[in-house]
Amino acid sequence: MTKTEELGVKFTVLGPEQESVWSQNKVLLLTPHGASHHWLAAKFPQINDTLTESYIKYLHIERDFGVNELARSLANKLSSIGFHVEIAETLYHRGILDGGRVIEHCIRNTLPERLNEQLAPLLLDVHMNATNAIKQKCISLPVSKGVVIDLHTMASFPPSTDDSNELPKYENILKYIWAYTQGSERNSLRSIDILTEDEHGDLAADKELAEITYDVFKKAGHRVGFNSPYRNDTKYMMNQYFKLARGMAIDFPKHLLVRGGLNNMKLENLEVDDEKILGISELLNGAIVKAFSTLR
Repeated sequence: MTKTEELGVKFTVLGPEQESVWSQNKVLLLTPHGASHHWLAAKFPQINDTLTESYIKYLHIERDFGVNELARSLANKLSSIGFHVEIAETLYHRGILDGGRVIEHCIRNTLPERLNEQLAPLLLDVHMNATNAIKQKCISLPVSKGVVIDLHTMASFPPSTDDSNELPKYENILKYIWAYTQGSERNSLRSIDILTEDEHGDLAADKELAEITYDVFKKAGHRVGFNSPYRNDTKYMMNQYFKLARGMAIDFPKHLLVRGGLNNMKLENLEVDDEKILGISELLNGAIVKAFSTLR
């Protein structure tokens, strides 16, 4: 295990590694919500008693399933045409410690209260060290030849508005699970979401990259939009990363990446569809390549 992996983030480099070649096109791919619970459980064995069947089901629902596979597929495509690509894979599960939120909002409080109080200082240290390491990668990107792509996946349908809670507590985990499974709004299929604005309506991403990506997916027949259901709010780390480097966040409904159809898809038990991953990564690759041809 590398030093950064011990701190909660794994960096993988593909393509040319000559960092001295400043003219090299560089892409940093982030997957802050792609981790399973295993890294946290190994680092903090106290968590294991909490891992009941229902709690693990909650963690499966919360995980950005398929996003790490998408990042690797995209990285392989970009590196094969000469891009320097680095993947920053957050290793701790967002259902307990959210790698995509600023430190004031990163602890999800889904562990039992006493355990949460015991582990909170340690979890905050993990998060601070991991996100600082990612910030340094953003800073190192060349201004005109580097971009950050923050990748996410989400439930294809929104949860029941009456029974969901953005930040569930340990006591209402079962209610939260119900809201995303039996209580999901099956008549409201989500579109691909490109996150460009914060909660104040201010631009918080690279406008040109976002618009090119929108056009590519739209022309390919996908349902795609901006800032719905999520925005690039100031409580998210992506908002901070994009102040350090050009970037864009994009969130894919999970049915676009996993096996089976919408009618039989279970968030707590998903399997990656390699062909779907390949198709989405090809479109993203095309958008990024096109964007680089216009970057100044």
